[in-house]
Amino acid sequence: MNAYKTAITNLNLEEVVIGNGPAHILCDISTGTPRPIVPKSHRRQIFDSIHKLSHPSIRTAIKLISDRFVWHDLRREVGEWARTCVSCQKAKVQRHVQAPLEQYENPPHRFATINIDIVGPLPISQGFSYLFTIVDRFTRWPEAIPMTDATATSCAQALALGWISRFGIPQKYNFRSRTAIHLTNLERALANLGFSIKPNNGISPSS
Repeated sequence: MNAYKTAITNLNLEEVVIGNGPAHILCDISTGTPRPIVPKSHRRQIFDSIHKLSHPSIRTAIKLISDRFVWHDLRREVGEWARTCVSCQKAKVQRHVQAPLEQYENPPHRFATINIDIVGPLPISQGFSYLFTIVDRFTRWPEAIPMTDATATSCAQALALGWISRFGIPQKYNFRSRTAIHLTNLERALANLGFSIKPNNGISPSS
């Protein structure tokens, strides 16, 4: 405490009496509100009591504590404690990773590349509970073929009967369904029907 009294700082230090007794505490009154000078042994306890109330951000934690207390190197210590808080690391995203935009070729002509997906399960209607959706990337022509299940065989049959029989065999298809069907299973099912179509599994159906 004597070091604070003799140091040359912007602090306006004054002994503030606590209550009606003889006890007093060294405070900075430069802000208009007494801010106690906190000894090293109590600094972490003060940080924990304030930070654990709502686990604020590093900047907010520094402001909350510096508005009420003073000690040497407060900003660095509070920032380090808030940055290494285990609860904050578990519950907060410290860095948002942004993936670069991918570049995709435009389809050369209509019905060359299609987006396919599965919608469902839906309420059963005439025995059907799934929809196999197809959208042509060139013309945006949509089709929705009902299915009784979401197996690779049913998807291949829906594609063959609902699309290929009318518009021909596409060169590529983009498939990203939320179901458990793997692209290999769909390729195998299409091959069993005599079709060889190249998947483009890196493209979302919304592209």
